[in-house]
Amino acid sequence: MTSTDSPAEQVDFRDRLARALDMVSRLRGALEERDRAARAPIAVVGMSVRFPGPAESPDELWRLLHDRVDAVGPFPADRWDAAAYEDAEPGTPGKAYVTRGGYVPTAEDFDAQLFGVSPPEALGMDPQQRMVLEGAWSALEHAGIAPDSLQGSATGVFIGASTSDYVRMRQQFGAAEAIDSYQLFGENSFIAGRVCHTFGLQGPAQVIDTACSSSLTAVHQAVRSLRSGETELALAGGVNAILSPYGFVLLSQSQAVSPDGRCKTFDASANGYGRGEGCGMVVLKRLPDALRDGDRVLAVLRGSALNHDGRAGGISVPNGAAQQAVIRAALADADVAGADIGYVEAHGTGTVLGDPTELHSLDAVLGAGRDGARQLRVGSLKTNIGHLEAAAGIAGLIKAVLVVQRGAIPPSLHFRQPNPMVEWHRLNLSVPTETVPWPEDGRPRLAAVSSFGASGTNAHVIVEQPPTSQPAGAVAGTVSGDGGQAADHAELLTLSARTSEALTAVADRYARFLADDGPGPTLRDICRSAQTERAHQAHRLAVVAGSRAAVAEQLRRFAERAPGAPQAGRAPARARPKVAFLFSGQGSQYAGMAGELYATEPAFREAFDGCAELLRPHLDGPLSEVVFGAGSAELARTRWTQPALFAVEYALARLWISWGIRPAAVLGHSVGEITAACVAGALTLEDATALIAVRGRAMDESQPGAMLAVPLSESDALAVASGRGGSVSLAAVNGPESTVLSGPLEDIEALDAELRDNGVTAKRLRVSHAFHSRLTDEALPELARAAASLSPRSPEIPLVSNVTGGFVDTDTLKDPEYWCRHARGTVRFHDGLLTLRNSGVSTFLEAGPGRVLLGMGARAVPDHDVQWLTSIREGASDAAEIRGSLARLYLLGAPVAWSGSSEDNRERPWQRVELPGYPFQRRRYAFPVGETTKGGPAVTAGETTAPEDTYALEWHPAPPAPGRGAAPPVPASPWRCATLRRPRRPRSRTTAPPSRAAGRGSSAWPNGPGWSAASWNTAVPALTSGSGPLPARVAPYAPVHPPPYDRHAEGSPGSVSRHAPASARHVRARTGPPTSASAR
Repeated sequence: MTSTDSPAEQVDFRDRLARALDMVSRLRGALEERDRAARAPIAVVGMSVRFPGPAESPDELWRLLHDRVDAVGPFPADRWDAAAYEDAEPGTPGKAYVTRGGYVPTAEDFDAQLFGVSPPEALGMDPQQRMVLEGAWSALEHAGIAPDSLQGSATGVFIGASTSDYVRMRQQFGAAEAIDSYQLFGENSFIAGRVCHTFGLQGPAQVIDTACSSSLTAVHQAVRSLRSGETELALAGGVNAILSPYGFVLLSQSQAVSPDGRCKTFDASANGYGRGEGCGMVVLKRLPDALRDGDRVLAVLRGSALNHDGRAGGISVPNGAAQQAVIRAALADADVAGADIGYVEAHGTGTVLGDPTELHSLDAVLGAGRDGARQLRVGSLKTNIGHLEAAAGIAGLIKAVLVVQRGAIPPSLHFRQPNPMVEWHRLNLSVPTETVPWPEDGRPRLAAVSSFGASGTNAHVIVEQPPTSQPAGAVAGTVSGDGGQAADHAELLTLSARTSEALTAVADRYARFLADDGPGPTLRDICRSAQTERAHQAHRLAVVAGSRAAVAEQLRRFAERAPGAPQAGRAPARARPKVAFLFSGQGSQYAGMAGELYATEPAFREAFDGCAELLRPHLDGPLSEVVFGAGSAELARTRWTQPALFAVEYALARLWISWGIRPAAVLGHSVGEITAACVAGALTLEDATALIAVRGRAMDESQPGAMLAVPLSESDALAVASGRGGSVSLAAVNGPESTVLSGPLEDIEALDAELRDNGVTAKRLRVSHAFHSRLTDEALPELARAAASLSPRSPEIPLVSNVTGGFVDTDTLKDPEYWCRHARGTVRFHDGLLTLRNSGVSTFLEAGPGRVLLGMGARAVPDHDVQWLTSIREGASDAAEIRGSLARLYLLGAPVAWSGSSEDNRERPWQRVELPGYPFQRRRYAFPVGETTKGGPAVTAGETTAPEDTYALEWHPAPPAPGRGAAPPVPASPWRCATLRRPRRPRSRTTAPPSRAAGRGSSAWPNGPGWSAASWNTAVPALTSGSGPLPARVAPYAPVHPPPYDRHAEGSPGSVSRHAPASARHVRARTGPPTSASAR
């Protein structure tokens, strides 16, 4: 801009400059935000462990550490005859001088049913894949995330895995004809994908192999994925399973392993590492997101880094400079100083060269700037459970999380005489041999974790103490609970499992959890956590009670099958109960009805108050005073009764709907039809409240009368009424032998006496007027005028009419005379019930006070398959009654919306509780191994034949369809039909692989041409008809692959139903293969 520029040009220039400056400011802000996101702290919100000890939960791992447990032991006897491979002399070809280590005895066991995996597929899966599936389930539960709630989410899975003993065994010892496609899907490359497939996750799935640093590298990758926005949630971890002596033989040749199988980290006796196996998983989330969502934050990952040794002395030789570099990079990523780190979970394998190198590297980066009171503590979990190789990094991370969370540093084992190759006098660090308290000092505790791969990949992670101030609902076990005493009102505890046996185990775990009468989480906290943070599976149990002790007692009875135990239910696989709401009429009201719900349930209160506000201009005072307060005497007056019933019933319906129970149809009895029409969407709330107010006032001003319920058929009741000269009307037909007469008081009293004289017991109703009789005729003109002002709409929910007993349409509702006929004519409730039942309704829920309609309905529709449920009733706790019905709906498989309204959570906040984990019902799936002789794998003869009365499933190309020529090509698979064939008899002897010793009741799966590992489980009893064996060929069908996790399915071991065509699903397979001496 110059002085010669015109004023307009000067203004334009200033405008452009302002816009440019604004753009620069926004770009700078975006860059700063991206930089913050790239360094965002990551919350650890859940963990799972399956480590030697055994330690199968974070709490069990902490006890193992605190109690100084040395979990190293002999090679499991039921895997291999390890002694046949041992030789104390290092370097002996084909031999190992040690097979001791840290073992998980159940590493080959798996709950295949929980994940919908068939036994042949489970057998084909590497046990490492199975361990990760269970570990992912447990970690999600520990995080308070229902495992079945993440389908379609941007959740990533990052798994470190390296060893492949299972695949190696199958390749070395398996029969060629036993190879099947399941073995392909069971390899390491499928581990992360298997987790995503099982839970329906759609984030990245990575399997990472950097040798010993695999799992901490996986954590680093998960952190990067979360920071970049690629994922919203991440599962990260690692797994290692030692299934054969191969690794010991390999490592013994280089003398890398300790002769006693222990990691004597930093000690002078360190002479190699001790091997271990296990699986660890963490659930990660961006910290702001975790705090926003009320997650229980266990620790915070402040920073991480990854690098490689480069061209060092040897590919497996540690590089101190590279270790220092990766630690510095992690500190920079975390934006913390080295002197702030209080504890390091070291790589610490106990090797002669590795330990000194690591300690000097740690001191060089973290030791400077410390005084004597702030000495760096260094330890290693490997001294307890061995070096878990690919899973070692995640194990160390989980230990570090526990350390910063619980404020104590456990001892490191086997540290008696410091390694003389370490210049201890120059290092500002120490190895704890006793538990060291780590108290608060005004700053968050910071720990670091190192994991260095034998291939040179180094990983380092900085771990911070969880925030001391977390949102309500995020911290568990920090408040005084009910101590087993009564809660404010009854709560509903929901439990579920894949099988009935698992449900019993779940109940037992919760019974013991709830039996503790000390301070702890409240019953509401426990119930809300169970409702929202657990998968709801097919086999279900629901308990309603007012205290932890009462719930625990019911669960104990169920687990022990004791008298008085609650009944379990099994939700159908996909069908849901078809529920109809019933709305009762006048006579069901009582003082204080639903008062407890009004006080405790925001959804109910909001709906009731909305009705009361709309009714205020039509009434002489506040409706709540009449229903819940001192004015309850007015409730007997029809001008109050009908609006009160409408408001309570409408609020009950809204409460049920807020819980996810949406009616498939609605039916009201007499005045209850106005509520039904409103809930169905045929009337607006404004129209419905105006109509009910006019109806109540007009009826109240009509002549008084009485009503009499009689156990007579419609024709008999009409005959009795006809004898009164037309003064008595048939008011309602409630069932085949259940009717109501209405008329003047003197006529009703006379009829009552007459019937009683004839042995018929009738019942006077609690009403002040003769509804549905000629005594109400004077109220009809005013009612017609009110109806004429309505604006009815098409019902969103099917609405059954009292007038016809059938479904009502919009045109009928638009006729003002309809509501007059409705008020004056006979209530055809029985016909309405039959209409609902014939439409498929199987559950009737009375959304009103009492169970008057349910009683009539049960007598009118005596069907054992029908459920009749109440909402509230006089003399009972509202909370207990309505939750009891919700419990029954839950057992039937109703889709309950457990999350609750935000208003409910604000008014009655609850804290997330760390609940008992799922009790996996594991069965052993182990590769079949034959005999060993003279210290090595020997070839032995063996055969296994199938019984004569079985067939096996075999695939064939589909034949041409009749009249259509050749079948079109199918790129995905040419196998389109199956044959049930006799298993082939052995034609010759075959070789079998070396043996597993029998143990823990394991079966020796058969092998060989008579019955391959691929086909044993698909053998089914020979199909027969009345005239003999059925034809072998089965109708063509597409190949069936294992479906994703289905929480309702229960494919039992050996069942063909998960993978067989519909025409064969009625055939039950063998539950296991035959055994023979040659396969043991």
